[in-house]
Amino acid sequence: MSEKIKISKEDAFEKIDQQIKKGASLIDEGSETFKKSMGRVRRVDDNFENKYKIWLKITTEILDDIFISSNYSFEFKERISSHTEYVSSDWKPDIKYWITKEMIPKIDYLVVLRNNINEFEFYPEENKSTVKNEIKANKNVTNNVSENKYSLTEIFEKAKRHWLIIAAVYTITIIGITWTVFDNVIRVPFQFELDNARNSQSGYLLKSSTEIENANVFEGTAHTSKDGGCLIKINKVENTIDMSVTIENSEPRLFPKMEVGNRISLESSKGNYFIDIQRIRGNIVDMVIIFIKK
Repeated sequence: MSEKIKISKEDAFEKIDQQIKKGASLIDEGSETFKKSMGRVRRVDDNFENKYKIWLKITTEILDDIFISSNYSFEFKERISSHTEYVSSDWKPDIKYWITKEMIPKIDYLVVLRNNINEFEFYPEENKSTVKNEIKANKNVTNNVSENKYSLTEIFEKAKRHWLIIAAVYTITIIGITWTVFDNVIRVPFQFELDNARNSQSGYLLKSSTEIENANVFEGTAHTSKDGGCLIKINKVENTIDMSVTIENSEPRLFPKMEVGNRISLESSKGNYFIDIQRIRGNIVDMVIIFIKK
């Protein structure tokens, strides 16, 4: 048993892929704008925000057109980064915020949906009327049972005479048990995959102005970013993380007691680094490094 889609798998794949590419193109456009303005022009930020919200609205509507369940469009719309940043009291969302906090998590979610589209079942429109009739019939049976207000003895006596009611109630019970099993065995694990999908598959769509990489760093070791400008060292891993970050030739900056979900933001001569702490696995720290070039 699988979740259902309204259109063919090929069409669903293509529609989601198009929105991924449009979102990635918008991120690249925003990255270029950000490095030129460095957040100093409010009008530029507002313009990018408007474009982002149009992409968000269109993509949400497309997901509603693809999936029978509205859960996927809702989860996409609500998907944001859980990372915390401390800002001043007069701070307002800028291009960097819309890209790192809003867009990248949403594109990652779309990538997972697209790559798992074969797990869904194509459910043509003509089948819906049959299901609606079955649901209506079940509701009528349920309503008829609930509307008859008899004593317990009378109910049992009537149930004996009306074996169809017993069969209907039994069928409804079996359907309920089947859904519970499906919910816990199939849907929930798939949702877990979606919720934990922070991979770099969307990164290949971005141009050279934005780089995304995953890093898995052991306690007592260090990791250098792909561009060579950021050195991350994990000094100690317990419930929290003691780490240091060296940007280019500067002195190492210490970051004690970092937690999963925290973000470190640092600026270099070439761009801006965002280090997202994703997970702790024993003495290994999983993180995502985002570099936006100036």
